[in-house]
Amino acid sequence: MSARVCAVAAAAVLAALVAGAAGCGKKPDAPGGAPAAASEEKGARTDQKKPSLSWNKYDSPADGFSIEFPPDWDRREGLVGSVVAAMSPQEGPGDDFRENVNIIVTTKLPGWMGLKEFDDLNMKRMSQTLPGFTVIESGDVTLNGTPAKWHLYSARSPRAGEGDNHVLIYMMVKDRRGYVVTCFAKKDTMPRYRRTFERIVSTFRMEQRAAVPEREGPYVDREKKFSITFPKDWDVKENYMGRAVAGISLLEGPDDDFLETVNIGIEDIAKDMTLDQYWDAALATMRRLMTGFVEGEKGGKTINGQGFKWMVYSFRTGQMKRTNLIYVTVKDGRAYVVTGTTIEGGLDKWRKTFEEIAATFKVEN
Repeated sequence: MSARVCAVAAAAVLAALVAGAAGCGKKPDAPGGAPAAASEEKGARTDQKKPSLSWNKYDSPADGFSIEFPPDWDRREGLVGSVVAAMSPQEGPGDDFRENVNIIVTTKLPGWMGLKEFDDLNMKRMSQTLPGFTVIESGDVTLNGTPAKWHLYSARSPRAGEGDNHVLIYMMVKDRRGYVVTCFAKKDTMPRYRRTFERIVSTFRMEQRAAVPEREGPYVDREKKFSITFPKDWDVKENYMGRAVAGISLLEGPDDDFLETVNIGIEDIAKDMTLDQYWDAALATMRRLMTGFVEGEKGGKTINGQGFKWMVYSFRTGQMKRTNLIYVTVKDGRAYVVTGTTIEGGLDKWRKTFEEIAATFKVEN
């Protein structure tokens, strides 16, 4: 069983960042017309030279923004929880790190949360979860009329021996939505890519958001053949952090700095693989790969006619300890994993909600 079982079985926390591709390669020049010399500018300046007409504009009417990317960058929607991500061109067979820019949008922010509170919360999350997190520079900027806070920080790569990543991140808030633009590079390539990153970010613009009807009833994925119902006031995101869908709780006040989630992970497996076989493989992977992995209660349960195995377990990401309640089933060559995630000590409060959501899960025909 591949390590992806662990990725499916362990829920991702909703931090406002997207992990870039791992590895690094030598690059003689940055793409998009950026100079090879290091940029001396701080953040994205509004008086920068505008990108040429050959840059490609991306519009997101549902999220109310637009941004432009160099024409030779690879653009992808819905990648690891982002609305859109763009990756630099691969510059040779030894280039296994693609510098990238991605945009994540968080909806249904509480009314008390402004730009400062949104920025503070995300910086706190990253300091707790990213190994070696160190802020190098910070500042304020206005992007086409929208105030933003930006930071340049370093963090250790999750893969051994790869050194530090350098990340330039911008945060904005409008109409109870948080916008995070994140630019990833390696430590040695950030000086050459920073000007390109800044030029990309300088094109970010808030646009008129299209009216999107509120979701009613259960969430249904006809392709992957499942349905689930989330609380009405939760934010629901598709293709989030490698999951088919995630329901995200609302922050309960200024002192609440963790968004509880319930997400659905799906993995294609051999048609003759049983639930016991998948469960054993998933546990073996989690025991091997998850830091501080501790098993708690476990058992079996039937939900809407489908047999499940369930377990409570805890693990650690950086300084943050989390507790998951997980339900697993298999049917017709697919494994379905329903995971509720909270912080250490939070399960007593959130268990009933997690169980009620899981009780609505159905494998559809």
